[in-house]
Amino acid sequence: MFIHCWAHVLNLVVQDVVKVVPVCSTVFDVLQKLYVLIEGSPKRHSEYLSCLSDLRLENGPSVLQSLSATRWSARCVNLRIVYRCLPAIKRFLEDQETRDARGMLAVVNGAQFSFGLQFLRELFISVNATSEALQASETDLAAAATAIASLRSNVAAMRNTANEFERLYNAADIDTRVSQSQPSKRIRTVPSNLTNFVTDRFLTNSADAVSTANVAERTKQQLKLDFFIPVLDAVLL
Repeated sequence: MFIHCWAHVLNLVVQDVVKVVPVCSTVFDVLQKLYVLIEGSPKRHSEYLSCLSDLRLENGPSVLQSLSATRWSARCVNLRIVYRCLPAIKRFLEDQETRDARGMLAVVNGAQFSFGLQFLRELFISVNATSEALQASETDLAAAATAIASLRSNVAAMRNTANEFERLYNAADIDTRVSQSQPSKRIRTVPSNLTNFVTDRFLTNSADAVSTANVAERTKQQLKLDFFIPVLDAVLL
């Protein structure tokens, strides 16, 4: 028995997540622009392959793919390829002399994309595994319910485990050598009495309330409040 309708609902959930969290949408926009830039020309594709060879990354998935407009959970393939080949992508962009390539390099090196690639890759791997389980020929209603419950449990654990955000942030290897000249303000945090509840959204952007003398810490808090928590909460709703 096939549970295609549940897999379709899961894809719709992921689609809604991207729509309601602008930062998440921005990351996928960057992935699509990288595809157009690198794969849109045989010459640029060849130069990219040379970068892969130079960095010994040619063995394995490496061809960037256009993002699917319907199979949203399959986007984990794109996330995994870009994550694996990111050093070659950066090398390629550094070798280009066009304004578009230079601008794209700045975006790819930014904290938002670096964290988003790390975070969304792990999330979409779980989502894709669940989607595939729901479409398996041997999956019945009980197995489908178990797969969905397991995904929700994993997402809830990612959201509520104190060090999960720290782990992903550190794994993204975000450059913290930034200016320390910002004025000090109170950092907005999630109230402790709301820890066990789903936060739909904040009334203001975190940039309106999060500020410290340490710009790196400000960036970190913004990624958590504007990206990490909203994405996970949108999946759980």
